Amino acid sequence: MRPNNLEKLWQLAKNDAMHFEPVGLILQDIKNEGYESTPKNSLVFASTGGDGVHFSFLCDNFPNEKSPIVMTVPMNDDNIIVGENLLEFLALGCRYGYFALEQLSYDRDETLSMLNKKEFWDDYTDFQKELLEEISTAFLLKPWNDHAKRLSELDSMYLKQLIAK
Repeated sequence: MRPNNLEKLWQLAKNDAMHFEPVGLILQDIKNEGYESTPKNSLVFASTGGDGVHFSFLCDNFPNEKSPIVMTVPMNDDNIIVGENLLEFLALGCRYGYFALEQLSYDRDETLSMLNKKEFWDDYTDFQKELLEEISTAFLLKPWNDHAKRLSELDSMYLKQLIAK
């Protein structure tokens, strides 16, 4: 059983895990697995398809609509809270996509600069923009306003809850 918003995302993807792959959001069955850097108290629900980067619900047993979202970047042994819930996470990537969010781990300032533009990533094709619009429209998403401030708030609220493997 999936939380309602994750189920809605799967339905939007026509139950095709790869539907949103061009924008870095490959859906998968909820699992407690990952890399050594994946928090023990998280359940993976999607990946980017590159370098093992994946997105998880921060929870002990079963995710719900209020479960925070953590992005694990194994190549940098890093975890970043990327949403207070699934909808906020989807809104974070609704213009820049999800694959490039891993750059928050490597070059935070440059990535924040790109995210703050509030327009589609320059390199995206029309098809990729359509996929992001599909997600935005279905969930009535609005791009974040102050990315640095919000990511800092999320870190303060949730990073201390991560349990290392």
